[in-house]
Amino acid sequence: MIDGREKVEKLLSGGDIFGEIGVLCNIPQPLTFRTSRISQLLRLNTTVLKNIIQENKHDKEIIMNNLYQVRSFRVIVM
Repeated sequence: MIDGREKVEKLLSGGDIFGEIGVLCNIPQPLTFRTSRISQLLRLNTTVLKNIIQENKHDKEIIMNNLYQVRSFRVIVM
């Protein structure tokens, strides 16, 4: 929230990945995620997520890119 208002950082669509930063870095999730309509989500634990990353190069690239973006965002906000 900025000045008590929510700020949309990014709009996601089917197949997008989110929420991995807290799991990979063992920190509380730095962002809150909300859906604007009924959605079906898949929740993975740390072990499953790490196995997916090791087995799928494309997913690893997406997740690592997300990690770098959040790190940059956190530095700017601080």
